[in-house]
Amino acid sequence: MKLVFLLALVISINTVKSQSTAEILNRCEFEYGNSIRCRNFQSTYLPYTEGFKKATAVYMHGNFSELIIDPAYANLDKILISSTNLQKFEFENYANFTKLKSLYVGDSEQAVNVNFTGAEKLKRLTSLNIWTNKMLNYSCESLKSSNLEELSLGRNNLDSFDFSCLPNTMKDLSLYEYTFLTLRSLDSLKNLSNLNTLTLWRNKITDFNFTYLPQNLVELYLWENQISTISNESCQFLKNLTSLRVLSLGSNRLDYFHFGCLPTSIRTVDLFNNNITEITDLTDIPHFSRVRLSISRNPINCTCSLLRDFVQLLDSGNVTFINDYGRKALTCANVDSELAGYPWSDDIEAIKLHDASALGCLTDDNNTDNGNTGNTSDAFIDPFLNFLANIVRSFYRLFST
Repeated sequence: MKLVFLLALVISINTVKSQSTAEILNRCEFEYGNSIRCRNFQSTYLPYTEGFKKATAVYMHGNFSELIIDPAYANLDKILISSTNLQKFEFENYANFTKLKSLYVGDSEQAVNVNFTGAEKLKRLTSLNIWTNKMLNYSCESLKSSNLEELSLGRNNLDSFDFSCLPNTMKDLSLYEYTFLTLRSLDSLKNLSNLNTLTLWRNKITDFNFTYLPQNLVELYLWENQISTISNESCQFLKNLTSLRVLSLGSNRLDYFHFGCLPTSIRTVDLFNNNITEITDLTDIPHFSRVRLSISRNPINCTCSLLRDFVQLLDSGNVTFINDYGRKALTCANVDSELAGYPWSDDIEAIKLHDASALGCLTDDNNTDNGNTGNTSDAFIDPFLNFLANIVRSFYRLFST
């Protein structure tokens, strides 16, 4: 492999012999923070110069088909390659950069052929992002043998992704913004015992089998897909993912969610912007430790029962409802209900004070679930009579204390 790299380096150097190092680097500058930044770069080779010897980062922007960086830049820990004409990227050409931690490759208007062979030598590489290329071609074998721990692939016009190609060393995987992405061998995920974080957002996924997830998964991001239901089998499996701390299902098409599906390890639940209309088991959410919950922007039918559950979780001190951009934690779809005007937020005292002069859902003698009427004394069609009923109820509470 060293011979292959040396040959590639010699070829690249020969192709730019007609240009001096100064001419090639004329489009580059050494910036504060020990960074080399090249704009409108045309060459396939970045030569070494003493003036840049302290560089720890390289940002290459231009129109080159491939790029080889002189290995004399031994201190590089970050490389960004952005080329509209990039067609080939081989990890073997970068294997000598043993301090490399972050690598970004993207913005090509061409099909990019990526060879992951050699990536296993980059022991410190923790962030790899290949994004926004017209097309991405890669060898399954080279990816599987790469020993990569982190991989992010976004907007590369992939038509499918085979999870069986992933190395067992994978800890963080992101696949995002694909219009027609077929997930192949998804069941291979369960073999990735080191996988901590899985991100599959904006992929138009309509059905997801949670039983394929690895047991040690910590964070799962599935927002902005088209998932409408979670099967009973998936529900039971989720409940047993005892390492899962983050579940993000925001901006999908769920019309119901069973809070009893959540494991006791959960700390963040995102159900923002779905189609959930009924919530009947809110208190089933594990709340023995602190949990953040987002249920805003759902067409929820508010009831007294839901309000009582909402307040019970607030009283526990372990559940934080995330407000919708500084507004309410949820918005009632039944706008004709008095509950629609309640301050659904983390301000528990404001809720109790409002309820005391409204429906009285939180009183000991009120067990109704009717969010439109509350107590039977609220069953007045005429708003004026409803107003009088509120006054009478307020006086009753005042003199009964």
